[in-house]
Amino acid sequence: MYYPICSVYKIDPCLPQDETLLNDDKIQRQRQKLAAGRIASQFFTLFLVPVVFAEYRRLSQEAEHCEEDSAERLADF
Repeated sequence: MYYPICSVYKIDPCLPQDETLLNDDKIQRQRQKLAAGRIASQFFTLFLVPVVFAEYRRLSQEAEHCEEDSAERLADF
């Protein structure tokens, strides 16, 4: 089905139309999407990775203490 470009982009048909304006809008939206992707990537790298690593380190230290406690209990038994 064919839709006139005026209805798709909500353009006033009385104004002069220039396709470069539409292309500039598309390029601007693509740049915004790329910027959002970069921000998400930086958030993941700067925040989530250290948090996950710290939690992993904490859990591994707890596991070491549990192993030491169980070894002491076996020695006492």
